[in-house]
Amino acid sequence: MYVFYLKKLLRCPATYAGSVLFFLSIVLSVSETWAARNPTFLYQYAMNLGISHFIVPVVTVLPICFVRRELSRGSTWQFPLLRSSPRRFSTGGLAAACLSGAFVTVLAYLCFFLTIIVSSGKELSFSNTLVPEGAAFYQGRSYIEITLIDLVGLALMSMIHPAVAYLVSGYSNNQYLCAAFPFILYMFALFTVQRLGHYLDKRFLYLDPSKLNPSGSTFTDSKAFPFYVLTYVLTVGLVCGLLFGRRLRRRLRDG
Repeated sequence: MYVFYLKKLLRCPATYAGSVLFFLSIVLSVSETWAARNPTFLYQYAMNLGISHFIVPVVTVLPICFVRRELSRGSTWQFPLLRSSPRRFSTGGLAAACLSGAFVTVLAYLCFFLTIIVSSGKELSFSNTLVPEGAAFYQGRSYIEITLIDLVGLALMSMIHPAVAYLVSGYSNNQYLCAAFPFILYMFALFTVQRLGHYLDKRFLYLDPSKLNPSGSTFTDSKAFPFYVLTYVLTVGLVCGLLFGRRLRRRLRDG
């Protein structure tokens, strides 16, 4: 089931349309600071001070929403289900959805990185100039380490929204709801936990999805941050997988 879903996700046009949109969001965000010629600084600028961070919940769900719509409309989802079990069907689809979301943003990141390198020539800068929000976490790290941290952090952060969209697709065939719900949930969580953290308990801030972005996180403990991100991503994935599997078994039981 995993291979079945992954092949469809990597071949569908929505995957590459999402990459193009995310790439354009980064370019648009850094248009005024392009002269910096520093790929890492420009990417972090786009994610923290630009619009790119808000584009992630939109572009990462496009592949799974597109594929789930096609499977539902053609009723072809029943045939692979007959060759597997509800558990394999749900977990395989969830894993493929998460990987497709990471593929969308990582591909755009690499294209942007390459664009800066080609267009800058000898003016290319690899200094460790960082946006202020991420300075504490990146302090003392080499440029290669910083770039890899951003890349891995972006991939992990991009897995959450497709998992939510995949869950919603199990309850509704409305493609617009599946595509919009992760963004709505993201904005709701962003606003709610920040208010709760400010007025009630700062521990609510650990639920803030924007903290998953390494360059925008307020974490000062570099050892704790990776465990926090992994715990967050795995928890969301596990909840979405269990609920989707439960919904699938109920649909099969009720016919």
